[in-house]
Amino acid sequence: TTFPLCTLAETPRNAAHCIEYAHLIQWGNERGDEEFDADEPDHLKWVYENALRRAEAFGIEGVTYSHTMGVVKNIIPAIPSTNAIIAGQCAIEAFKMATMCAKGMDNFMMYNGADGVYTHTVAYEMDPDCPICSPGVAMEVPKESTLSDFIDAVVDKFKDR
Repeated sequence: TTFPLCTLAETPRNAAHCIEYAHLIQWGNERGDEEFDADEPDHLKWVYENALRRAEAFGIEGVTYSHTMGVVKNIIPAIPSTNAIIAGQCAIEAFKMATMCAKGMDNFMMYNGADGVYTHTVAYEMDPDCPICSPGVAMEVPKESTLSDFIDAVVDKFKDR
């Protein structure tokens, strides 16, 4: 996220403004001869300490080392529960594909976790010979095949698609 420099310099309203001020303006003014490295713990600590002082001067709460690292590195926090849901769905579909124990997802899943857990599947038009959206494509490989051999066989079978 980028902020107008006038907001950072004159009217910070939240912790991120104070962090960006220390990072973009104060670092250049006080340590201009040194290039800022977001992966250097001493540099992050310096930005954090200066952002905290600025936040205290403006009565702003929320400047933490973790938040400083997120703002400076432009890290967008992932929602672990969403990652777990998607990983679980991928694992279930891979299991169904590998064992053919059940029909695969038909063929789109929408997850809405805003007001609880709700999943909805929709059947879009599919190509019955498509390895991605078909109910399943049988593959035969020797039992001594490795995963790499299996992947190569799948790629070879569908390389013209």
